[in-house]
Amino acid sequence: MRSIQINLSTDASNATVHTRVELFYRHFLEEIETEHSSEDTLFEAHLKAIIWGVLYIEGLVNYKLYTFNVAKLSTPDLADSYWKLTRRTKIQDKLDLVFATDRVERPWLLEAKEKFHKIVVVRNRLVHFKDVPTAFEFSVLREKLGTNAPSSKWIEHTPHPKVVAELLSELIDERIKFFLSLGDSLENVQPRG
Repeated sequence: MRSIQINLSTDASNATVHTRVELFYRHFLEEIETEHSSEDTLFEAHLKAIIWGVLYIEGLVNYKLYTFNVAKLSTPDLADSYWKLTRRTKIQDKLDLVFATDRVERPWLLEAKEKFHKIVVVRNRLVHFKDVPTAFEFSVLREKLGTNAPSSKWIEHTPHPKVVAELLSELIDERIKFFLSLGDSLENVQPRG
């Protein structure tokens, strides 16, 4: 699982080691338990999948772009300057850059980018509390529970926030498989001459 890169100075007096952190994210993603006994543990698994999956893909895209820059640009200063310009670019644009380097047709890429973008939007809604209130028919719930029902019953029967419902609408195995498949495709990109 671990992949390291060792850089030696020109006179071999100094060395640095770079560990590919995105591979740790992939490992955490692969380790998510996909069989769940309750809705709470299923929700937790979806949260973990989104967090580790997005970190994995973003880290992998950044790693690929940076290494492509270093390999293709004539000087380290030029590679660093170019990286400073591209590192804050939207992830979808970075995906385009990485996949454009080998000039291979990928008819599935547009759909994968759209799906990844939707997942990033959900992640942002979770992290930055950007969800809108969930509407429901209060009169129907009051009729079902009764006017004097305890608050625990109201909480138990109140609908999930939209972001939670969206998380639970996809099979956890499919979500994890998507991230791993996209990561495998990114790992296989090798820039052409």
